[in-house]
Amino acid sequence: MLDLKEVTEDYSVYDYQKDARKAIKDITSRGKRVIIVGGTGLYIKAALYDYRFPTQEKKNNYDNYSLEELIEKIKEYNIQEIDTHNRRRLERLLQKLEEGKEISFNKDEALYPHTVIGLTTNRDKLYSIINNRVDKMIENGLLNEINSLKDYYPKSRILNSGIGYKEFNDYLFKDQSLEETIEKVKLNSRRFAKRQYTFFKHQFPTTWYEVNYKDFNKTIDLIYNDLKKED
Repeated sequence: MLDLKEVTEDYSVYDYQKDARKAIKDITSRGKRVIIVGGTGLYIKAALYDYRFPTQEKKNNYDNYSLEELIEKIKEYNIQEIDTHNRRRLERLLQKLEEGKEISFNKDEALYPHTVIGLTTNRDKLYSIINNRVDKMIENGLLNEINSLKDYYPKSRILNSGIGYKEFNDYLFKDQSLEETIEKVKLNSRRFAKRQYTFFKHQFPTTWYEVNYKDFNKTIDLIYNDLKKED
């Protein structure tokens, strides 16, 4: 499931759920095991667990509502804590309220038997790896890619929300320096890594392994041997 979409195309958790489950069915039907590598824990959870989307069958159209009107409609349901700056989130919330449904999600009952493995290291090492990775992305031509996508920025959700893309909006249109932009990419990447740890610690029965950077094969062997014991 690599390189399925262009950065100019939308791809939701629901889209991933359908594609991932299709891939799982195909792979297991051939007697093979599936390895999901991530990443974004919410997407993996939606694929493996009974994660249902109340808006997937019919989506109401709120294009004619102003932001203020959306907020007032939501307040009619006695909802007080509202993110007044995120229109898409407001629309999703109003959709759920009007349907009278909550997302149905049994976190204790997976649809597929699975083992969750987390690779970890100390925080300073992790942040150093993240920073170096961003520098490498710049060296490998990220800026050229960003410039080639400039015309798509006003209308592409992923370019305005994805880490490594969204930070360049101000660089392209608001005179933010390249150095400031790169630092923002590094900062947001580190924050995302922290959120990943939190999600996998609380949402999955994750077994954590300290990475041996001097000999990564030893890390692989340790995990492999532990998986064989489960068999």
